[in-house]
Amino acid sequence: MEYAVADSHNRLMNEFIGQAIKQLRKSAYLSQEQLAHQLNSSTGRISNIERGSAMPSVRLLSEIAVVIGLPVSNIILLAEYLAEQTDLALKDVPSSYIVVQQRVMSSYNGLLPRDQRLVSELMESMKRCD
Repeated sequence: MEYAVADSHNRLMNEFIGQAIKQLRKSAYLSQEQLAHQLNSSTGRISNIERGSAMPSVRLLSEIAVVIGLPVSNIILLAEYLAEQTDLALKDVPSSYIVVQQRVMSSYNGLLPRDQRLVSELMESMKRCD
């Protein structure tokens, strides 16, 4: 059970680091393709990192920081901030809802970007029907 908790924590940290990289990449007006090209990497690898499916190595994280034009510490600080904000938002939410939300987000994050867009569009159209 201890390993399951650690594994869950690692997955969450991967997601927060991925979200931080994505936000900072976008604020630097870089596409995934441009970032991948500058890193001599693949768009798929960048996508996996941003979705939290993969954790960048320390070397790759520092290379990403150089391309974005920020110190690595800014990426880590933003990831920690995102984690804190998520913790604050979830404090008053029933635990059963949190489990469902984690499953939904895990499934969503496992989708290809084009499929994520389709799901988002579907949800937006459902909101308009209310």
